[in-house]
Formats: sequence, structure tokens, C-alpha cells
Amino acid sequence: MNNVFKIEDKVLEVLCVDHRIYPNFLIRYLSEKNETHCDFEVYEVTSWGMDNTPSDIELYLKGTIKWDGCSHINFGDDNGYIHICGQHFWETHVKMMEILYKTVSAKIEKFDSSELWGN
Repeated sequence: MNNVFKIEDKVLEVLCVDHRIYPNFLIRYLSEKNETHCDFEVYEVTSWGMDNTPSDIELYLKGTIKWDGCSHINFGDDNGYIHICGQHFWETHVKMMEILYKTVSAKIEKFDSSELWGN
């Protein structure tokens, strides 16, 4: 499976896949490898083509993770609203957030959350 897609003039990487191994969340990095932070957008795949590749996407969240482990996240549209439908999609959201944190923090050269909250 391809891990990079170009949709709506955006270059997106697969962040995580669903139980059928279809990409369900894609990430767009807004800052290159950086010492102190990484800005990003996450898109939810809303439909797939006949070849199981993403064809339609919607902005799910955007944010920044900083060197100290702190993050700033805006969910959904302009008012921060997202709809999570049932336990399965709640669990999918939680899984995506865990993968997102690990994936994005790995791009921050001086990432160190060990001092934050006793981690």
C-alpha cells in the first residue's frame, strides 16, 4: 500500500489504518524537521476509490506538539466540533491520538517530555 497521497493539492502521509487496512487518517506536516516543535494537520478519510486509496478527506484536527511534550490542538471545523459516533469510533479516535503524538514528537529534534508532570 502506498503511504503517501496527493489529495486536493496536499501531500499527505498515512497516519493510521482501520481494521480493513484502509487508511482512515492522513497527516500533513506543516513544518519540516524542527528542534522545538512540529505543526500538523490530520485529515479523516471519508471515502475510498475502487483501489482502496483515499479519494475524499475532511480536516479532523490541526495543531502543534512542542519539545516539552505540550500540545495545542484544534478539532474539527472553526468551532472545534467533531462528531464521534459510538464506541468503535471513540476507540479509533483514541488510537489515532496515541499514534499522532508518537509520530509527531519523533520529528522534533529536542523532544523531551521527561521533566513534564513526572514522566
